[in-house]
Amino acid sequence: MKKKLIAFFTIVFFVSMVVSVGDGNAVDESLSVFVPILDKLDLSPAEQDEDKVINVSADGALSDFLLPLEDSADEGGKIQESYSLSQGAKILIYHTHTTEAYRQADEDLYQEQTPWRTTDNEHNVVRVGEELKKHLEALGYTVIHDTTNHEPPSLSTSYSRSEETMNAYLKKYPEIEMFIDLHRDASGDDNTEDFVKVDGKECARLMFVVGKGTRKSDEGKPKPDWKKNIKLARALTKQLDTYSERLTRNVRLKTGRYNQNVSNKCLLVEVGHNMNTLQQAINATEYLAKAISGIVPMADT
Repeated sequence: MKKKLIAFFTIVFFVSMVVSVGDGNAVDESLSVFVPILDKLDLSPAEQDEDKVINVSADGALSDFLLPLEDSADEGGKIQESYSLSQGAKILIYHTHTTEAYRQADEDLYQEQTPWRTTDNEHNVVRVGEELKKHLEALGYTVIHDTTNHEPPSLSTSYSRSEETMNAYLKKYPEIEMFIDLHRDASGDDNTEDFVKVDGKECARLMFVVGKGTRKSDEGKPKPDWKKNIKLARALTKQLDTYSERLTRNVRLKTGRYNQNVSNKCLLVEVGHNMNTLQQAINATEYLAKAISGIVPMADT
């Protein structure tokens, strides 16, 4: 028994030292135990519970169920779906983790409330969401941008509050057909070259997160139609890759719901990570809007 305990704590210590992102508790799937994460960053977008499933590869890299396009839920890896919005439909952009911010630069200095977070909406993901709204509107969409801070009083329950926001808007505007929860991801503190140039502009890379709703804490709650959501995420990823093959990372399939039970056109998108600049994230929104217009067109008037 003593040897088993020593081995257990040795593994826990090793994993906690290898993993460089996340706050609160994460689950190492191979151990089926909670592993304390020492770094101050959050592994957005996960809640602080058993949803944080992290796979650590032999070289210490995080994999987190990253799914390539060829592993499509469709037969034969083909993406065959119509995602057009109805005439008069609206898009809601919101932020479950509203204060997520980017690496400070001379042109983007802000006051942190906690590491990598600010309530200054000119310097966090709210600003990125506003830029996405402008690009989508220029393409003919009707867009609502909600700037509610869903984080207080606890980050661990922010998804519950953002779901309330979604449902409140849906009640007021039943014509909302698409929901975009815009985040930024987390990375190590030296990953400053993880961007891609598109049309001469530095752009943060994009990644979609899809939830299956299979956590223990989600038992008895409405389940997302994750197969439809993942088809949409993959279709958008494929479209974005036509602008630059490195503009996206593989779709991440996780066990949480991420409020994607509300609609089968729910997107959780990570626009860059904490070591990108705000400007790189803003630049990427032009191409995200362009991809949406290609995959999710408005119905003919």
